[in-house]
Amino acid sequence: MHDIQAKVELPYQVTYLPPRARTRDARVRLSAERQVSIATCSMTDAPVAFRIKHANGSECEGAPYEIRAFKKKLWWPVLNGNYGPVTMDGFLNGLAIGKYDAIQILDPSRLWYSGRCRTFEDHFRDRVGDRILENGIEKSFTEIQRGASVVMICGDVVHFAGGTPVFFAHCTYPSISLRAGNLSRERCPRLFGSHLQYKEHALREGYVFDLSHLPREIELMKSRGVKFDLAHHIECTGEAAPGNEALHLCADEAVRRLLGSSTEISAAYRDIISRKQSDLIPLDDCRHILSEATQRAWREKFGWRHVELALECASHIAARLALHAELNLAPEDDDALASLAMR
Repeated sequence: MHDIQAKVELPYQVTYLPPRARTRDARVRLSAERQVSIATCSMTDAPVAFRIKHANGSECEGAPYEIRAFKKKLWWPVLNGNYGPVTMDGFLNGLAIGKYDAIQILDPSRLWYSGRCRTFEDHFRDRVGDRILENGIEKSFTEIQRGASVVMICGDVVHFAGGTPVFFAHCTYPSISLRAGNLSRERCPRLFGSHLQYKEHALREGYVFDLSHLPREIELMKSRGVKFDLAHHIECTGEAAPGNEALHLCADEAVRRLLGSSTEISAAYRDIISRKQSDLIPLDDCRHILSEATQRAWREKFGWRHVELALECASHIAARLALHAELNLAPEDDDALASLAMR
């Protein structure tokens, strides 16, 4: 493994006040050349950990799709608009000329733009009297560096550290379709699987499934009359253990949404949890808060739709947690599953 220094034509925004403009500022998109460090490794050093295929055997939308393991992270190939892998040459050449498709891989939240930009010197050379209010170059460069820390070039393909694959449930009447995707809590470049809006909906409903418990959970839900359609198959090669945090993540987000929706609800659980926690809230605390909060009568619930929605989502997650508890999954069961996956 080694790092390469990639040249980046970095777009950024400058806000300034023209002469004789007392209150109305102006904004312009400019660019500057920077260097960013990007990790590389060989395909031998990063073996395939998971392989995703369409259940019907078709080879479209990037399938079959191979997720690689390297340095305790799982690396997902980044896809282009035609669902083909983004190549190293295309990516590095795009960065060098400030092409949006390449910049967006390192900064997925960046708004779309087209065309090349002038430099700061070219734009302001003849503009005497302009007062710079904000220069966004350092902020933009920080975002690019942050994005580069979770991007790696393996072989000839650009990869993103997307985490363990899971299944997201999508309602496709009269059944629920299970589709593969990643659990990244932030925006990421185009990867295989569920779109962001589907992932967000599944997280709210608690319909996110780890590979470890999927067969037993499906069997239990089928016994309750739920019909499932498996859109993808995920093969585990044994290079990495299946994850076990999908439902925990759902519960964490549900609790945070609930506490943020109402000062009354937040005050009721102030002694249990701090809003400033950056890591996942302990699952037992999530279970207690969600089950109790959905059974209490809150004054702020009536007339406030966002509080009602937060409580409705909380009830879905509480029900899923109760269903999950019926599986009687002891810690030693999870250890056994993990050891089997490593063989």
